[in-house]
Amino acid sequence: FSVDPPDYYLSESYLSVPLFEEDVVGVITVSERMGSPNHFTVGDREVLNTLAEQAVIALMNIQYFEKQERIALKTMGTFENLFETGDPDKEGRSQKLASLMSGIAESIRIDEHTRQNFQMAAFLHSLGTLGTGVGENGEPLSASEESTKRVAMGIRMARRMDLPDNVIPIIRDQLEHFDGSGGPRGLRGDEIPLGARLLSLAEAYLGHIHPLNGSPGITMEEALARLDEDSGNRFDPNLVEAIKAYVRKGPEAED
Repeated sequence: FSVDPPDYYLSESYLSVPLFEEDVVGVITVSERMGSPNHFTVGDREVLNTLAEQAVIALMNIQYFEKQERIALKTMGTFENLFETGDPDKEGRSQKLASLMSGIAESIRIDEHTRQNFQMAAFLHSLGTLGTGVGENGEPLSASEESTKRVAMGIRMARRMDLPDNVIPIIRDQLEHFDGSGGPRGLRGDEIPLGARLLSLAEAYLGHIHPLNGSPGITMEEALARLDEDSGNRFDPNLVEAIKAYVRKGPEAED
C-alpha cells in the first residue's frame, strides 16, 4: 500500500476475509469503520469471519438445490424419451415444449431459475398425458375430462418428486383463460401464473403444427394466426406477441 498515491483508496480503513470452501469462492470486504477506534480490530475480523462462514453455507445450499433441480429436469427428460419412443406423434414432443417455453421466457428476460421451473412443468404436462385417455370404467374421456385428469396427474407427480413449490401452480392453472372464461378457478389476467399462461400458449402452438392425432399440421404462420384469434380471451396478448417474435427467428421448436 505504501507505494500507492495518497488518494488511491477511497476509505481510510478496509477489512477483507475470504469465503473459503476447499477453495476460495469469494471475498467479503467492508470499509469505513464507524465509531472509535476508526480502524478495524481483531474482534471485527472475527465477526466478519463468522459472517463469511455463514455466507459460504448459504452459497453451498443454493448450489446444492440448483444441482438437484437440474438432476430432476434431466431425469424427467429421460423418462419422456423412454415413453415417447415408438410413437411418431409424441416422440420428442416434450423436449420441444420445454425448449419452446424456455426460449420464449428467455426472450422476455425471465431468469434462468424460473425458466428451469417452466421446463419442469412442460415435462410434467407431457407425462400427465400418459394413460389419461380412458376413465375408471374404461370408457373414453371427453376432451374436458381428459384435460382435468392430465392436470391432476401432473400435480401428483410434482408432489411426489418434491419439486419446487412454484412448479405446481403452472400445472394446476394451465386450463385458465386470460379473460377469466377458463377453469377450474376462473382466474383472469395476471391472476394466472406466468408459467401457466405460457404453457397453455406453447402447447396450443405445438398442437397446431404437430397434432397428436396423426393429422398433418399447419404452417407456422397459420398457427400464429390461430393464436392471434384467441389473443386476449384464451391467451395473454403479450405472450402471443412474444411467441410470434420468437418462432419467426427460426428456433428449433418450430421444426
